[in-house]
Formats: sequence, structure tokens, C-alpha cells
Amino acid sequence: MISLKEATELISNSVTPINVKTIPIANSLNCKLAGDLHSPINVPGFDNSAMDGIAIRYSDLQETGPWKIKIQKTIAAGDSPSDSLQKGCAVKIMTGAPLPEDADTVIIVEDLIFHDDMVEITERPKPGKNVRPMGDSLKRGDLVFRKGHILKPVDVGILASIGLEQVRVIPKPEIAIISTGSEIVAPGSPLLPGQIYNSNDTALTALLNNIGFNSISVLPPAIDDLETLYSCIDKSLLSNHLVITTGGVSMGDFDYIPHVVKELGGEIIFHKVIIKPGKPALFAKFNRNGEHLLLGLPGNPVSTVVGYHLYVKQLVSLLMGIPFKREKVKATLTDELRFSGFRQKVNGVTLAKGNNGMSAIPALRQQSGRLASIGNIDGFIYIDGGNQVLPAGLEVEVELL
Repeated sequence: MISLKEATELISNSVTPINVKTIPIANSLNCKLAGDLHSPINVPGFDNSAMDGIAIRYSDLQETGPWKIKIQKTIAAGDSPSDSLQKGCAVKIMTGAPLPEDADTVIIVEDLIFHDDMVEITERPKPGKNVRPMGDSLKRGDLVFRKGHILKPVDVGILASIGLEQVRVIPKPEIAIISTGSEIVAPGSPLLPGQIYNSNDTALTALLNNIGFNSISVLPPAIDDLETLYSCIDKSLLSNHLVITTGGVSMGDFDYIPHVVKELGGEIIFHKVIIKPGKPALFAKFNRNGEHLLLGLPGNPVSTVVGYHLYVKQLVSLLMGIPFKREKVKATLTDELRFSGFRQKVNGVTLAKGNNGMSAIPALRQQSGRLASIGNIDGFIYIDGGNQVLPAGLEVEVELL
């Protein structure tokens, strides 16, 4: 067995980013750009009005006001005016509409008085007011994002604003989830004696969805049969960067995952970590026209959630070429926790914000086989092995789930 620190270091040293790919911008959120990105167009591509009102030639406002000006025409957003603004006239214009040639200033509706085909201007505007010039946001050739930039939600909108449908990035990995165990059945099915509902693939999918991974292959549960597991994992490795299994990694008669990994030519990087829960975790690499990874998590549902937090988040980040960093907060423990045993403990906590700062409410009855024992948690705290007492009121560091 190895320590948790050693396990995460082995993952860091073993995983290389997946190949760059051109993907639709709709799928690019949180992806890392493969190169510098320059704007192919001016944004906006024409001078346009920032408000509803009238567009004028500022120099037409001679002497002192008020001024009464004839309305030449109306220009709506999406129009393409072909004629220039006549001297001494105005055009009625809508937000986003292109300014006609020779117009240089927009006056908002609220500052105008309309009389049929005439408009009265009572106060002199500032020249150039309410006009968005061509290229005001981005000019053709401007650097929009540098290589290595990780695209945030607004950034994806910017890609659309410069007309891109696709972008070259390190994409999100293809992930498959396989729950194993002859005793598990899908929710909604009747339970026969000795059976339990499969929550692991649902929990893992929800956790991955929560950090932006929405395209996940969830395979039907695999029974504890060597040939079945061999075939299922073999096919999944061919089409996925990461295969996550739950169950079958411990020391029982039907814990076949380590054997299957070896038979399929996988290199086991580690198997068994000195933590509780989640000791039997297994991590392996395969070389099949590129690198493919397998993470074998224990079947107990709390161990699966802990394994997601400890390893899955790190793996998907590294596969995308993004340095992994856990988000942490300080909080005050609300209840005493007592532990014994040599393994490092990973205990769920729920966070609550009060007048005196953040509190951490520990899961006092956490058990690896009872998913409800960590219901509503926001993160985990770590407790060293040995006989430990963490008193209420102690400041602890919580890693956010």
C-alpha cells in the first residue's frame, strides 16, 4: 500500500494531456486553447447605434437650440442603409442598427420631441454620443486569447461573436463508467433477495456533470464474471480516454478487476492506498494507439464518492492539460471527531456560514456502505492515522467536493 500523497503524485507523473482537437465551440467550455487566437473580423463590423433614438451629423447643429430637423427615414437593426444622411436631416434609428454614411452622433428617444416627420432637439449632445464604432470591441487581427487560456463561459460567447463555429483545444476526455457486481440492479427494477440498487454510476455521473462533463458513457452493470468483465473493459478502453469501474478491486474471490487489467496488458501504477474509506483503489495505464487509463474504485458507494474526489477530478484535469488544484476553505468544526487505526481518514463535512464565519458540520456516522451517511456534504477533511481526537471548535481545512 502507498500513501494518498504518493498516489496523487503517481497520477501527476503518469498522465499526459490528450491530443489537440478541433471541436464545436459549444463543447469548448473549460477547455485549454491549443494556440493563440486572433479575431478574423472587426467587432462590431460597422458603426452602429448604442441606443434607440435618432442619428445626426453633429455639424448640422449650428448656433443655439432648440433645433427642428426633418426625419429622413427609419433604420432598424439588421437593415443595410444604402444612402447617406442628407444635410440637415436625421434618421430614426434602433439599437444595433448601422449608422448611415455621414452620421456621427446618436440622441436617445428620451431627449427628443417628435412632430410627425420632424424631430425637435432641445439640448446639444456630445459629439459621437451613443455610437459604437466599427472595431470598438475587437479589431481584425487583435489577439483575443493566448495559447493555454482556459475558456470560461463568457469566453465561449466571445468566440461566437467573432464568427467561430469551431476551435482548436485540448478537449474534454471521453469517459466510460462501469459498475460491477452481480448483486446490483438498476433503480426502478424490483429487488430480489440479495440484490441492491446501483447508485455508483448515477453518483459519478452527477458529480462529473457538476464540473462540466456532460458526455459520459454509462455502461450496463457488469456481473462478477471474468469473461464478461474482460470483454466490457476491453471495448471501453478502445473508445474512451478514461474508464472508471466500481467494485471488484479488493481481495475477494470475485474481485476480478486487477486480473483483467493485467490480462489486457495494463500497467498497474498503484493498487491500495492507506486511506479510509477507499483503500482498494487501483490505477492503471494502457497503450492502445495512444494512452488510455483505468481507475478502479471500490464498490461501496461512499468509497466511490471519495475516489471521485481524490482521483477522478485530478485525472480529468490532467488529461485536459490543466494543472490540478483543489479548492479549499477554512472552517470551524462543530462536533468532536474520534478516530483510531493506521489509515488516513477522509471524512465528509457540510459547510454552514454564520455570524462567526464558516462552520464544518462533520458526518458523524460515515460508513463506506451507507451513501446516506454523507448526504448533503460540501467537502472532505483529512485526519492522520493513529488515535486522533478532533475537538469541536477546531479550525479545519475543507476540500470542496
